[in-house]
Amino acid sequence: MKTLPIIALIVISAAALRAQPADQVAAPERLRLILDEIKDAASSAIVIKLQESTMTRNAEAYREGSNNYIRYNPAFVRDFERNAQTKWAVYSLLSHELGHLILGHDLNERNAKVRQELELNADNFAGRILNTLGATREEALAGFRNMNQDLSGGVYPAAIDREYEVSDGWDAQEDYWKSKGQHPRDAALRFEPRLGGVISSNWAKNAQAVIKGSRMEINYKVAPNKKIPSYRPFLLVDPHSSLVPETLDWVGDSTQPGNRTVIWYFERDGYKRDQVIRPDELGIGSFAPKYVPRKPKGWVMPLQIAGFVGGLAAAGLGYSQEKDAKSTYKNTYLAQANPNASVYEGTSRTAVYNTANDKHKKAQYLLWSGIGVATGSLSYLSGKYAAQSQTRKKGAVIS
Repeated sequence: MKTLPIIALIVISAAALRAQPADQVAAPERLRLILDEIKDAASSAIVIKLQESTMTRNAEAYREGSNNYIRYNPAFVRDFERNAQTKWAVYSLLSHELGHLILGHDLNERNAKVRQELELNADNFAGRILNTLGATREEALAGFRNMNQDLSGGVYPAAIDREYEVSDGWDAQEDYWKSKGQHPRDAALRFEPRLGGVISSNWAKNAQAVIKGSRMEINYKVAPNKKIPSYRPFLLVDPHSSLVPETLDWVGDSTQPGNRTVIWYFERDGYKRDQVIRPDELGIGSFAPKYVPRKPKGWVMPLQIAGFVGGLAAAGLGYSQEKDAKSTYKNTYLAQANPNASVYEGTSRTAVYNTANDKHKKAQYLLWSGIGVATGSLSYLSGKYAAQSQTRKKGAVIS
């Protein structure tokens, strides 16, 4: 018997996000994911340490010995999360700061003219990175303007010069990808994760996945419902799949309705692009808290399986006895209407009827109770609960 995909799903939760409001999401993890994405685009393995500081306006790079740091203000990350229009602002800023470190700039340079040249180099670098990440020229410039950083004065060149460098870097990288014959954004693969569609009480709809380089973005929609103040989001994986997503980034407040996104950095989990294009093995779930699929207790699943097998056995025995009772009634009681027939020696025609009738009643009980137990067990296994068979990220286990 083929097991339905819903029987045992690996459910991966954004528990860390659910445990606290969106504006309290751990900034270091959010920035680390973005930095890794930028480093991938730059083909760099540079090691960066993040350091929180409310004294920093947004973010800045510095070195101590052989260690590279980016100091950031957590409020900058929260502002970025709240406003989708500032998406490229955080990428612009971090690409610029990372450019200083990758290009080996002397961040203690005091000569204003030299320092301005370094800033322009970092701006050009940021333009290249933003191009590779898929930003249009207009988005790159808009992100640069919206990153809430002084664009001129002191060590910074004039804003017009900085925008020119961002645009020039973007153009240069565009020419580079044209020479290669294909831009990473054009190589993106799209498919529809279908697993979530078979889960009851799932409010996540219209899931669409797109693979961009080393990550998979899954966009989906959750319709508002006045009776549901918040949702619990999950990445769903068929347990028979070899996929084990661990490096996940839920963008924004995924507990609320609207257009939502989760990013899976699959290469960090050891997978290649072709290995993760499995629409029937992936899905998105967004549930009201009381309808979240639960993992059965350890003893429940074997008990339900035993109930299913036992129910089938009882139904089979009942069916067999039912056939025997009908045979006795038809081939003996009805066929031999004469109560003095030799077949009734040692008994009576009435006793034969009563025996067949009693066996019929017991067979009916076994048959229908067995069917009931088997059906109930199968219903439990296949529909009522989605079993969670593996542990994923810390805080992500559904109990």
